[in-house]
Amino acid sequence: MALSFVTQPLDRWVAQGRIDQAEATATRARLSQAETRLGMRHLGAALALSVPLRFPFGSLTRFALVLAFRRRANAQYAAAEIDAATYRTARETHTRLVAVVALIPGFGAGAYLLSPALRRSGNLLPLLIDETLYHAPFGLYRRLRLHKLVPTRIPALPHLRAPTLFPPRLRILDPDTTSARAASPFPPATTLPVIRPAFAIAQTEAQAA
Repeated sequence: MALSFVTQPLDRWVAQGRIDQAEATATRARLSQAETRLGMRHLGAALALSVPLRFPFGSLTRFALVLAFRRRANAQYAAAEIDAATYRTARETHTRLVAVVALIPGFGAGAYLLSPALRRSGNLLPLLIDETLYHAPFGLYRRLRLHKLVPTRIPALPHLRAPTLFPPRLRILDPDTTSARAASPFPPATTLPVIRPAFAIAQTEAQAA
């Protein structure tokens, strides 16, 4: 999803007096952050994927892709190919909640809007809705004053997470512990939160002791 498409309504909102220029500049800065651009890229891919693939193929494909990206981030972090900050961004983009919502027909195409990386932007969903309504035929956006139906910002949602089906011993740890792993004196391969066989876990603990 192109950043220019999302930010186009900002100039209209300034002209309409809905926001000031300082807020528009701050919104552009938030949307230009790496984690937000990553989330928008996957959101655009999910929306495009849902056009040719109908239920159940679209839902299953979206679900599988989210899990695949999570697994790839684990593997890259295990091989020390990415740092802790990049790993945390990936985990906050491809969350379990996004994977579960991606299974829902229709609504699952926008599942990435529930990722923490995009929820923190606050303005992304109103910007998308406003830009879509602006291109409505017959000048309906101006005639019906559709911009009044779109808020300039959505209140922050509480921290949402999908239930886990794995016991704590085998469950992949949350990204909130990334900073603790980054400060650990052990190399990433020994502190990585990936599912490993029991004998490998025991061997690592013996080496750490």
